[in-house]
Amino acid sequence: MSEIIPEQVHLFVHNLLLGTLKNESRITRSVLAAVPNINLDYRPDPYAKSANELLRHIASADNFFLKSMADGAFVPGSVNIPENVKTPEEVRIGMGTNMREISMRSANYRAKN
Repeated sequence: MSEIIPEQVHLFVHNLLLGTLKNESRITRSVLAAVPNINLDYRPDPYAKSANELLRHIASADNFFLKSMADGAFVPGSVNIPENVKTPEEVRIGMGTNMREISMRSANYRAKN
């Protein structure tokens, strides 16, 4: 069995995984759009995330994986939804904006290589 070369990894990540992650992000944004703008400070346990913190976490995770695939490196903490984002709609809009920026960087990378 031969070793995988960097060009093969690039093709796999950018042609298969990135498309899958973009689709998952689209689904996540549609779920965020359906979340009501009430009880966002609800916390089922004192140590649990609030509903709003959980929304931001989910959006950040999607964008983190997209950014990692586009950049070719996992950098913890490189994607965050700002604390002043308070509604599900704001989280959804911010997530979409970040995803477009990441997608454009990925497309520019592909065009250069």
